[in-house]
Amino acid sequence: MERYSFDSYKNKGFNFWTVTLPIDKLKWLDSMCKCPGFFEKFMSKHVIGMTIRLNYCKPPPAVTQVSIGKERRRVDR
Repeated sequence: MERYSFDSYKNKGFNFWTVTLPIDKLKWLDSMCKCPGFFEKFMSKHVIGMTIRLNYCKPPPAVTQVSIGKERRRVDR
């Protein structure tokens, strides 16, 4: 069994996705994330979550009306 140093564990274990937001709140669409979803769609839930949390943008009213812990109903298409 191969042993690793704490530094190598730290590099692998704490390698989280980083979200980069611009200082200007009006340019929040230029934000970046290092998660795989961002590279496919050029937008991620991490970017949206951080911009809402920092008041860069507001969530739509339909999202805020659902209470936490309650499941949403599916819309038939």
